[in-house]
Amino acid sequence: MPDPIVIAGTGLGDGDAGMTNPPMVTIIEDFLTDLARAGKSAHTVRAYRGDLRDFGRFFTGPIERITAGVLRALSS
Repeated sequence: MPDPIVIAGTGLGDGDAGMTNPPMVTIIEDFLTDLARAGKSAHTVRAYRGDLRDFGRFFTGPIERITAGVLRALSS
C-alpha cells in the first residue's frame, strides 16, 4: 500500500489534530486516482505521490494562495 499523502496541518498522517487544508488532500488524492485510471505506471504515480507529499509539507497555506512563486520556492 502506498504511503498516505501527508499535508502539514491537516491531521492526515502528520500527528497534527488540526484540519486546516483538507481540500488539498482531496485534490491530490483525486489527481493520483486519475493518473492510475489513465493507466500511468505505478512508478509514475508513486513519483507524483512523493513530490506532492513534499509539497504538502512545504506549503501549509490555503490552496488559493498557491502561486508560481510558491512553486519556484519549492524547487529551489
